[in-house]
Amino acid sequence: MTSKPQLTANRTNARKSTGPKSKAGKSIASTNAVKHGGTAKRFISSVESQAYRAFLAALQKAYTNQNPLVAMQLERIAKIKIQLERIQSTIDATFRMAQEEEGLDTKLMDLLNMDKILRSQAKSISSGEIELSEWVNLDRIKIVAELSSVDIAELKTHHDFLTKTPQLCQYLFNRSCEYQISILNFIDLHAEIDLKKSTQLKGGFDELMRGLAQGIGFDSNDNLDNAIQKVNLEALSKAANLYALEINRLSDAHYKIIAFTRLRQIPHLPIALNLETLDKLYRYQSALQRQLSSCIGELLILNKPSS
Repeated sequence: MTSKPQLTANRTNARKSTGPKSKAGKSIASTNAVKHGGTAKRFISSVESQAYRAFLAALQKAYTNQNPLVAMQLERIAKIKIQLERIQSTIDATFRMAQEEEGLDTKLMDLLNMDKILRSQAKSISSGEIELSEWVNLDRIKIVAELSSVDIAELKTHHDFLTKTPQLCQYLFNRSCEYQISILNFIDLHAEIDLKKSTQLKGGFDELMRGLAQGIGFDSNDNLDNAIQKVNLEALSKAANLYALEINRLSDAHYKIIAFTRLRQIPHLPIALNLETLDKLYRYQSALQRQLSSCIGELLILNKPSS
């Protein structure tokens, strides 16, 4: 049994522990039980308060009826609108949290055994910096496909290259014109760049090439046939072998990028979602939507011209 002195001491201490007394302290304490704020009855940030005032001002400008019931409906509509925006943001955040598990992208990259360059490209695609379609180099794929059906050792003349590897010849010509250097210099410079770097996004390869190219040997009057004829056969074979070696690496890289993109789009909802919380949010959202519809209907009735 508690003694009388102890009981007196307990009551004295209780009177001292009454919580914050200042306005600021009470404001902070009022949010102690807030978990996500989605169903809060009051505004939970200055941003919401400002949005409410701005929308209410717009409504008041549109509805100038002096009826106090109209003014009340406008305030209710503005408040419900802000609450609906908040609840939708909360629902969206709940789904994002379910999908964005910590380290998910890194785990997928490890699973696909991506090297440093592929990881960088995958991040650019997943962040939306570039589209997947922009990453796929169709010209290079066509060249690889063309060379896979040709025995490079049997290409003995310039005519052989022009007729049996037209995709390769056209690509070399187009790129040499782009950098304004001869095809021979393009091949030599290309060979100096690490083969993996050459499959980076266009900007990365261009930056490397333009840093090395000096416009040497370029003749703007050359057509495709003339430009190829000026390149010695050894250099053309070198270029053909350079691109032919890419077939396995290119197909592997494309598979990994596409697989990564597809895998990270798979929803992980059954694992991470708090379905009880989500159900509560949806129910609250539905109730707010019904309230908003009702308020708008009442507002229209109040503003209906007298007959």
